Amino acid sequence: MLSHGPNSTALDIWRKKLDYLQQQEVVTTDAAHKFALTQYIDEAKAKIADLTSVPPPGPATKPQNLKPLSKKDVYRAAVTLMHSNGSTTNLDIKYKLRAEGFYATQDDVSYLMDALATQNGWRRAPAAGHFIFTLPPHSNAKPARPAKGKKALPAIVLLTVSRYETQAVLRVFKAPPAPQAQTTISGVTYNHLGTHGQMRIVHAICEMGSAGIGAALQRTTDAILHWHPAAMVAVGIAFGMDKKTQKIGEVLVSSHLQDYELAKLNKRSTIIPRGDRATASSSLLSRLRSTDAIKCSHRTPWPKVTFGLLLSGQKLVNSFAHINYLKRLYPEAIGGEMEGLGLYAASASAKVDWIVVKGICDWGYNKSSKLKDAWQKLAARNAATVLKAALDVGSLFPPH
Repeated sequence: MLSHGPNSTALDIWRKKLDYLQQQEVVTTDAAHKFALTQYIDEAKAKIADLTSVPPPGPATKPQNLKPLSKKDVYRAAVTLMHSNGSTTNLDIKYKLRAEGFYATQDDVSYLMDALATQNGWRRAPAAGHFIFTLPPHSNAKPARPAKGKKALPAIVLLTVSRYETQAVLRVFKAPPAPQAQTTISGVTYNHLGTHGQMRIVHAICEMGSAGIGAALQRTTDAILHWHPAAMVAVGIAFGMDKKTQKIGEVLVSSHLQDYELAKLNKRSTIIPRGDRATASSSLLSRLRSTDAIKCSHRTPWPKVTFGLLLSGQKLVNSFAHINYLKRLYPEAIGGEMEGLGLYAASASAKVDWIVVKGICDWGYNKSSKLKDAWQKLAARNAATVLKAALDVGSLFPPH
């Protein structure tokens, strides 16, 4: 039965959403999915309680102290809501603008939203006399700017490569089945992962390796240009250096990063390493160390985290002989991967903080194990979990 009154549309939408979520909760057998559904059910119940308790807005007469509404104001509010919630309605936009002190009538908002949807290619669907608006899958809208007089929260951009890395980040930072709001800027699509520790977390997928079209160097450069982030983080999977002392799923954090491919070959055919050994962000490193110490002291389920020298190169290493060669050259190394070098090069050039956080999924050889997929999933999930826990503590960088 539909409700009536100023909040009726939003209330009906949330009630239908609650009914759908409760039906899904009954039939799902996946524990992670059920846990996520429980969270969304609680959110829907809270929203319904809020809508039924808030008194309706006053008459649509323009008080002296309200600001006049413009198309720009409606655009900003709509994009902000669609980025944070995945979708929005005329009613939600009206309430948001009224809360900001604008004289926003439903007719004015509906008229301007209709024009903006046509202009920007936003998708719209009728809902109880109103419309639900969502961004298209590949929106060219730029990130919404903060309201005048307010500073923007610092942004951190996460980079992943493989399917399992990407799935782990999306699930850990924003549990399914909520849609991932997306923004496409100059052909690069980003996923918005919400606010964590008073920082905006944005995610992008890059191609394997540091060099090449769409690889870490180019994608990091793009992200810095598009978002002006405070930090860039490569998160995902890596190979370990010693299966006797390390375990699958152990998380490796780069205190330093070594380019292991740039070298000098002398007359005796001796290889002398010449690649950079770069130091990761002290702020990110300190936060990760502190978070790891706290989590370990609580004796709660927590993966082992090792800090140290991480190797980075363009080769996908699947050779026992080559791993032994790297051990001789870099006996202190804790593991290796392929994207960190590009992340570091672009970030250091732009004076942006950076770090690499990756879980051990193999030992750099015999990669055809039957447990390959399970090991990659575990390693990626552990890396994303450790990073999120560290970021959730609070902001590392000032607003700007």
